[in-house]
Amino acid sequence: MDDLTRAWRTYLDVLAEVVPVTRAALLPAGVLDVEDAQQQLKGPLLPELVTWFGLHGGSGYTFNCTVLPFCMALDLRGAVSDSVMIRDIWAGISADDDVDPGDESQLAGSVVYTWPNEYLLIGADGGGGGLFVDQRPGPLQGCVRWWDKVEADNAAEDVAAASLLHLIAGLAPAVRNRTPIAGWVPSVVDGALDWDVAQ
Repeated sequence: MDDLTRAWRTYLDVLAEVVPVTRAALLPAGVLDVEDAQQQLKGPLLPELVTWFGLHGGSGYTFNCTVLPFCMALDLRGAVSDSVMIRDIWAGISADDDVDPGDESQLAGSVVYTWPNEYLLIGADGGGGGLFVDQRPGPLQGCVRWWDKVEADNAAEDVAAASLLHLIAGLAPAVRNRTPIAGWVPSVVDGALDWDVAQ
């Protein structure tokens, strides 16, 4: 069993114990059409993302199931659909359209004020924003970042997590102990997971 799968299963155990309503709302994994997803995204998926989408079927757009900080987890189909929609909306919008692809500003983790093909939304906040994985090359490839429908990829000063593994591994202790993660503090409301901005 790989580390991401192990971390996810640990997190599911914590959800079942602490927030059973949220755990019950999480959908089981379905069949992945990775080839179709890559065709729509115009590029390959990182192996960690393929593993991730094979672990669950998303939250089904219910606020009772914000298993990611302030976000509902998307299944692969929803992630691709939302990512393509955002990419199409932001097509041609950039702080600098003449950026050299070899420039550091094109490395993972850098802000480009638009939606490159390498971005893939993994969690939706219900308001046009959420968490995405930055698949661009560089030392931070695979990092998890915030997207905002107005601020674009400048939605937060720092990346939310160095990788999906780092994010998921941090969720179990954060939910169990109600400690901050990725700028949010988990809380429990009627058996469901809720999130407040970290102070």
